[in-house]
Amino acid sequence: MKKIALFISVVITMGMLSISATKYYKIESIQTLAHTTMVMQETDTIPTKDSVSTPKQVYKASFYGMQFHGKKTASGELFDVKKLTAAHKKLAFGTKVKITNIKNNKSVIVVVNDRGPFIKHREFDLSTAAFESIASKNSGVIQIHYEIL
Repeated sequence: MKKIALFISVVITMGMLSISATKYYKIESIQTLAHTTMVMQETDTIPTKDSVSTPKQVYKASFYGMQFHGKKTASGELFDVKKLTAAHKKLAFGTKVKITNIKNNKSVIVVVNDRGPFIKHREFDLSTAAFESIASKNSGVIQIHYEIL
């Protein structure tokens, strides 16, 4: 791969730069105060939405507990506050999801077995055990990132 150093006086915020119609360059490093220095590697790969890194979306999660313990979930499974499970509006039952609390970076892997939450702007309802493994119940609602495994 060819490496090219380029000096320009504007700040580039995208992860990819097209110099000609057929050549693309991946930006490897950037930084100086008056001028921006970019070290780029030529690539044949056309940039896509997925190939340019974007910040992770922030979601909200809450928990549900004893009032539902032993009752049937939407999947037909009995809800158990001690299991690492979650409710989500659309993910398939049985989907494993890694939930990370943004505030303390603690994570838990849960299995989707119910539908919900039914409160606007919340992405997951976690079982009590799952929630307590990444936050205090006193938190009530936490900000999270999630990853489908």
